[in-house]
Amino acid sequence: MTTGLTTWGSSMRIRRPVVAAGLAVAAIAAFTTSATAAATAAGPSAPTGVEIAWADATQQQIRVTWTDAGEANKVRFQGALGTEDAATVPAGATNEVLVPVDGLYGGNRAVFTVASVDSAGTTGPVAPSTEFDTSPTEDVPITYADPRQDGSLMIAWRDAVPRFDHNPADPFDGPGAVRYTVETGGTRIPVPGNLRFAVVPARSRPYSVAVIAENVWGESNRRLFTFEQPAITGGAIPASAAYGHMLTVSGSVGGQHLVALQARDSASKPWVTLTSRYGDPGAGTFRLQAPSPGTRQYRLYLPARKDQDSAALAYATGVTTSLTRHSIGYAKFSANVVTLGQSVTAGLYIAPETGIRTTLQRWNGKAWVGVKDIVLSKGRGAYTFKTTARGTTAYRFFVPSTTYGGRAITWRTSASIPLVVR
Repeated sequence: MTTGLTTWGSSMRIRRPVVAAGLAVAAIAAFTTSATAAATAAGPSAPTGVEIAWADATQQQIRVTWTDAGEANKVRFQGALGTEDAATVPAGATNEVLVPVDGLYGGNRAVFTVASVDSAGTTGPVAPSTEFDTSPTEDVPITYADPRQDGSLMIAWRDAVPRFDHNPADPFDGPGAVRYTVETGGTRIPVPGNLRFAVVPARSRPYSVAVIAENVWGESNRRLFTFEQPAITGGAIPASAAYGHMLTVSGSVGGQHLVALQARDSASKPWVTLTSRYGDPGAGTFRLQAPSPGTRQYRLYLPARKDQDSAALAYATGVTTSLTRHSIGYAKFSANVVTLGQSVTAGLYIAPETGIRTTLQRWNGKAWVGVKDIVLSKGRGAYTFKTTARGTTAYRFFVPSTTYGGRAITWRTSASIPLVVR
């Protein structure tokens, strides 16, 4: 510009990554050295009274002013990324430039410098401004999260705090405006300035959100909070189990979620947790066991969970009815090889130890046929008979369905028992 204020050139409008502030310190030292050297050479004197301040209440521009003898001036910015030209001011123009903060990155220590240039083109020593820092806020911690059944997520956070101030009370220290934005899946949701909470609309899970704080110097880093979608791999409920034996369920769950095996006697009864454990670190594998006391409904259940970085709604698998069959302690003959006419005893022991009527059966070559009904006493029963024909015959016990303790016990048969008569 030839009159009025001089503004920053467009070359400085790209945001820069954070780098070590040591470059700025070294460069400031270099300025001091060059200023000393320049003082011994012919040329204009260094400007005085280099001042920096916000151009206005919007804090979008920095005003740099100075005093000199009317020469032309070179204004430069020294920051974490090195030194860059800011503006050239012609002789006799107003000693003032406006520098947009967009694209300005100084790191922990930054300065503006002004040097005068005489009519012969000789550049005098530089005069630095007050040192200042250009740091965004720290990450914004999410202090409250409410995952909802419809898949939306309400979050709240506390005010972002400034990073460590390397230049206390520099001209740009102060409350300043901090804008908050919620980001998820590449979408940004603006938050009104006076609010510290937001509701993220429902979307497919899992998804992550971050609250971003932006001040005039840039954006905070993202601290992710994830709304998870629990899932179980494997975890099949056995179709049946013997009374008193362990019903075993194995599978894996994403992460170290707590997995519970639950049961109920009928759809009108409440679910009861039988056993639970966390998935193993890494693969998330689990193995759950519970005794089978009678036919019941079962499911796997992941309770709702929430910690500093993630949350998940409660999750349950479908309902499976697992039958409980009688447990057979023994089903045998007193001897499996006998001579013709010898007596033999067939014995049975089952659990639960009921007094139900069972049947000794034999295979006639085409079907199982009844030999004798045996009423058990405390789960035990026996029948003795005399052999009447030679040969090998297969026998078995049939145990009918019953109830025990209010739960169904399903029928079953014993293994085949061979009897050899010589």
